Amino acid sequence: MCRDSSGEASYREYRGFLVHVYQQDRNGRTAVYGVGRGEDGSTFGFIDRRPAPTFYTRRADRESVGAMVCERGEASLNSSDLCTIRGEPVDAVTARSVRLLRGASDRLREEGILTYEADIAFHRCFRLQQDLRGPVVIRGPVQRGTRVDHVFVNPEIRPSETTTSLRVLALDIETTPEHDLVTAVSLVLFATGGTEDVEEVHVTGGRETDDPSFLRCHTDEKAMLTAVRERITEMDPDIVTGWNVIDFDLRVLVERFTKLGLACRLGRTRDEAYVRKGERFGGSMAILRGRQVVDAMHLIRRSTRRFDDYRLGTVAQEILGRGKLLGGDSGIEGGVEAIE
Repeated sequence: MCRDSSGEASYREYRGFLVHVYQQDRNGRTAVYGVGRGEDGSTFGFIDRRPAPTFYTRRADRESVGAMVCERGEASLNSSDLCTIRGEPVDAVTARSVRLLRGASDRLREEGILTYEADIAFHRCFRLQQDLRGPVVIRGPVQRGTRVDHVFVNPEIRPSETTTSLRVLALDIETTPEHDLVTAVSLVLFATGGTEDVEEVHVTGGRETDDPSFLRCHTDEKAMLTAVRERITEMDPDIVTGWNVIDFDLRVLVERFTKLGLACRLGRTRDEAYVRKGERFGGSMAILRGRQVVDAMHLIRRSTRRFDDYRLGTVAQEILGRGKLLGGDSGIEGGVEAIE
C-alpha cells in the first residue's frame, strides 16, 4: 500500500471505465477482480475479497438445506430479506469459493431442492448488485501495480458518467494453409479519443531496402511472436478486435505460443490468454485478462443484415462501399488485409 510523507495509508478517488471484471481463486477463496482505464489515461485494477459467492433457497427448505450442505462445513445458511417471484421468502447460502458453492448447489438440485441465482457467475452478480456498467468512481487504498498503474484493495465502487478514451487494437495474422506457422501479424492501434493511430506489420524474413517503415522483420516465428507480445503489452489496448479474431487469429496465436514454449501473456495480468470454443458459431470466447475481445464477424452475424457471404471483402463492400486493397480473400479465416 502506498503511504504519504506522514506515514498514513494513501487513499484516492479515481474515475475511469471498467473494461473487464472477473473472478479468481486465491488460497481457497474466490475474489472479484476488475481492470480498466482512468479518465486521465492511466490504467487501474482492483481486488475485492469481501463479497462471498451466494445463491438462494426457499426458507421452507431450510432444514433440508442445512443438513445437506451446511453441516458439512462447506457453506453457511443465513436469513435474507429477499423472496422468489412467487413471494416465497428465501435464505442465502454462501461459501468461501465458487467451487464449494457449485458443489453445494449440485447436491441440492440432485435432491430436487430448488436453488436461485446459482447459475449466475459470481463476478456478474457483483456487477449487478452495484449497477456497474462501465464508467465508475473508485475510492479506497491504492498501491502501485506491475501491469497496471494503480491497484485498489477492497475499494468503494459506484457507477458514474465518466468519459474515458479507450485504446482499440485491430489484430490480424497471416499463416500457412495448414495454420502451423504464423508468417505475419498486423497491429493497428487507435483511440476512441481520436489520437494518432499506430500501424505496424511484423513478418519473418530479412529486411529489404525498399520495405516500408511500418514493416518489422524478425529472424523466425518465435522471435516474431515474442516481439508481438511485447508490442501488445506496450500498446496496452483496452479492446482487441478483428475479423473472426476469436476463432482464427487468437486461437492460432494461442496454439503457436504453446507449441513454441512461449507464455501467451497478452492481457494485463500474469495469466495466459486462452480461447474457449463454443458449441456453435459465435459462441467462442477469447479471454485476455484485463482486456475485452470484440469480434467484428460475430457482431455482423448477430445483426439483422444479411450478406451473400461473410468474407471481410464482401461485408466491407456492402457496408462501406469499399473493398480490400489486397486480392486473394481468405474468407472467414483472416489474413493481413487492408481497406482501400
